[in-house]
Amino acid sequence: MVHLSDLRTWLLDLLRRPTPTGTESDLHAFLADLWSRWADEVHTDPVGNLYARLAASDAGEVPPRLLVTAHMDTVGLVVSRVEDGWLRIRPIGGLDPRVLLGQRVRVRTLGGGWLPGVITQTPPSLRPRERREQPPTWEDLRVDLGWPPEEVVERVSTGAPVVFDVPPLVLDDHRIVAPGLDNRASLAALTAALAWSARLPRRVEVWFVATVHEEISLGGAAVAAHRVSPHVALVVDVTFGQAPGTPSHEAFPLGEGVTLGWGAHMHPGVYEHLKRLAEAHAIPWHPEYLPVHSGTEAGVVQLAREGIPTGLVSIPLRFMHTPVETVNLRDVWHAARLLRAYVEDWTPDTLDAYRPL
Repeated sequence: MVHLSDLRTWLLDLLRRPTPTGTESDLHAFLADLWSRWADEVHTDPVGNLYARLAASDAGEVPPRLLVTAHMDTVGLVVSRVEDGWLRIRPIGGLDPRVLLGQRVRVRTLGGGWLPGVITQTPPSLRPRERREQPPTWEDLRVDLGWPPEEVVERVSTGAPVVFDVPPLVLDDHRIVAPGLDNRASLAALTAALAWSARLPRRVEVWFVATVHEEISLGGAAVAAHRVSPHVALVVDVTFGQAPGTPSHEAFPLGEGVTLGWGAHMHPGVYEHLKRLAEAHAIPWHPEYLPVHSGTEAGVVQLAREGIPTGLVSIPLRFMHTPVETVNLRDVWHAARLLRAYVEDWTPDTLDAYRPL
């Protein structure tokens, strides 16, 4: 049996292992060991995706395949130049330089360890008059490691990853604040769904995949969809949570359930199936209208191979792509429950119900 306390433990453990895009291998050993408790098979592909397969227990000789993905990479920073003992930095993924000033960070060394540092800028009063009132740009920001220039060069090189040195903060029993909740929240939901589904009789072969490179290219999901060649796919990600100043029609409340994506990249049959299951299991949910692009892996998964019926389940998250991303653990729990319900509800007629469009 999976409990909410298990989900919380898994999420906090995931958050303590930052992996900006391109450094996802740092998470592999932990996640592979965790998933191997329940999966029939765990392996990695050449680009770094991590796969956990649950064999079908009752589906004939050639069972249908279900793909469930959540990306394991996060936004982050990289050293673009070492300059007189200071580190110039650039973003990995969509980061706003205005939220970075004064942030504590860790920088990967040439020896594989980490050095603490802080993001700084030239004081406004010493900047050109016309720029004193302007927010910092990437050209203004530096990382100060506190070491003499000659020692910095010996320890750090261009291309070194830079991660936020911000431990997870639990504001109350369910609200968690940390960098990397996009998309550690969804990975925790996949972990709970995997643990649950392993104990269920299954008429479908399920592939849970932690994908790479979502923040820059969606490439990991494209590879995973081609490799698994599923009959149906579910993508799990985060969406915008309500906060002061967010448009009410584009953001969703924390603690009141998941969203189900509805738009060009989502199959209407999968959407209706998820909707029916959410209502049957008293899982709170909101429709999320995404008429053009979802900003998630759903688009590349849907278009893989001959085309894959795809659904999107999202967890509301405040302050996306900042060091203080915030989720409510209840919403992660609801996402896991919905994934479990989908696996459990699979019947020989499921695929037929999705055709035609």
